[in-house]
Amino acid sequence: QLFYASWFAGQSAESHLRRIQHRTRILLVDQEGGRMGEEAFKRTMCDHRRAKFATAKNATRVIAWGRAQAQWLKELGCVEPERIVVTGCPRLDPYRLPRPARARRAFLGVTLRTDRLTSQPHRTVEAIYDSLFKDPGEGLTPGLPLRAQYEDWLWQTAAVVRHMLLIAAEVSQRTTAPIVLRPGPWEQPGVYDFLRRRLPQLAIEPMMLQHEYVREAFATLDGSSALGLEAILAGTAVISVNALVPRLDAHVGGPDGTRLNAPYRRFYWHPETVEEAVDQVLRAERGELPLTPSSDGLEAYLRDHLDW
Repeated sequence: QLFYASWFAGQSAESHLRRIQHRTRILLVDQEGGRMGEEAFKRTMCDHRRAKFATAKNATRVIAWGRAQAQWLKELGCVEPERIVVTGCPRLDPYRLPRPARARRAFLGVTLRTDRLTSQPHRTVEAIYDSLFKDPGEGLTPGLPLRAQYEDWLWQTAAVVRHMLLIAAEVSQRTTAPIVLRPGPWEQPGVYDFLRRRLPQLAIEPMMLQHEYVREAFATLDGSSALGLEAILAGTAVISVNALVPRLDAHVGGPDGTRLNAPYRRFYWHPETVEEAVDQVLRAERGELPLTPSSDGLEAYLRDHLDW
């Protein structure tokens, strides 16, 4: 039999795989696949005292999305090279199919990743307390710099969503185009219900399939989400709000602020004012905004990180 699973970590997971490995072929696939770059990926692998290394010992094969991830696994020495298989990213399979012909893109998409505030608000203080005991050498999460404290994470979340909502409100004054908010998978979408009363052209679609969302949008507003990569493959421009947020780099940037400095961010548009962001949205609605500000390196990134 075959056991195909995310490359999770922890003593109970490792114990389960150890019990079944002699009668089961075990395939492990990493959740993010190294999309944020070498440093973030290696930090992820080494978190929790290298717990993923122990999990990998029980695997028949470890799946890498691209040649870069495979090389980093070899450098870490957590799994023998002959057990690594490069497959490409399964999330991108829908984009290998022809896109149904549509006369006009339907809406502005707003890609939310506000789960630090909305997923379990009653446990926020507990999460702050637990952060006191994180290993300083590992940090809160591989996407944040090692120096970041929990309030930096909350600050980033609030600042980014504030600018997204501001742009959505401004866009609603300039066009009748629908606006679709897509909450992240761990969010409680009901927290956005009030927006339906404030912005009648806005809809909240937490269950819309990712490939439908990015294909039907004429542009998406984003921060640093890798869902923007899927948008680009679907031919949809991504407008990031990160450059609009004052002091964002001070909270979550620096040389080890890996999500803010993710290698794919250079393929997103980065307006420096709200007015510029709204203008880019309106240009995208008219079909006048190029897909990326520069495609230099895009083909190499997709090949090396996603085997595309």
